[in-house]
Amino acid sequence: MKIAVVGAGRMGQLHLNALSKIRAEDNYISEIGVFDVLSDKAREAAGKYGAVHLSSLDDIFSFKPDLTVIATPSATHYELASKLIDLSNLLIEKPVITKVEDGVSLLNKSRETGHLVIPAHIERFNPLIEHLAKIGDLYHIDVKRLSKLDRDFSVYINVVFDLILHDIDAIVWAAKPTTIMLRSINMEKGGFIVSSIVSLNIDNYITAVIHASWVSSVKVRQYNVIRNSGNPCILDLLNNRTDCEGYESKAIVDQLLMEDRNAIGAVRGTEKPRTTIEDAIRDQRVIDAVLRGGGSIAI
Repeated sequence: MKIAVVGAGRMGQLHLNALSKIRAEDNYISEIGVFDVLSDKAREAAGKYGAVHLSSLDDIFSFKPDLTVIATPSATHYELASKLIDLSNLLIEKPVITKVEDGVSLLNKSRETGHLVIPAHIERFNPLIEHLAKIGDLYHIDVKRLSKLDRDFSVYINVVFDLILHDIDAIVWAAKPTTIMLRSINMEKGGFIVSSIVSLNIDNYITAVIHASWVSSVKVRQYNVIRNSGNPCILDLLNNRTDCEGYESKAIVDQLLMEDRNAIGAVRGTEKPRTTIEDAIRDQRVIDAVLRGGGSIAI
């Protein structure tokens, strides 16, 4: 199997590191290629991870990968995916799309080509979020995903696509709703949404509040969970700990390594992808409501 990584920035190099480990442990990967518009960066990454330097998009097509990882700035994901879907299966860093219609287009192309489009939702591989999805009597979830972003805001579009999307996906995955009603308060700085508070009514049965920020003085990744029965509990994602009943303590896992292994297994046909383009379309419909300040969404 050949795998191409598009983007040699922070996320691209994390994928290259994971893929080089998988290649060393298993015999599934024959070659890894890397492309970046900054050719020197791609060349340096290729040398560091034992990959082939791909100097252009044409080189990617000549390389003929079985799987292409798109790890470029967020606003470029759909444009690249629409060009590369004819070539290979895709693992795309979130957000895969910023418009529902773009997701529908990728879904149709995926069906036409037979190539998978796998959104890279890393929290799906977090044992604590996996446990959340197993709690069958959820009543309320309070989420805080706070930090101070010192990098260029434009790379990530806004805090809704960068952070809120993680928790929308996790909550929808766990609650399996048919309808969501929500209200949001979005705060801007320099033309970018940098903080957002979203309240959700899920099937008129479960409630949730998500607070995400790029401008917090503290770093928090925490879910406070109240159940209809049993004790309330906390999922502390930063420190990998919880007091939730029934959780079996696990060692810290490399979620991105697991994500890449899952994508490889999906391409090989040995396992199902943890996420699908249909999930991305569903999530985007919820995100659209967050961006406009509220709405009701049939899932």
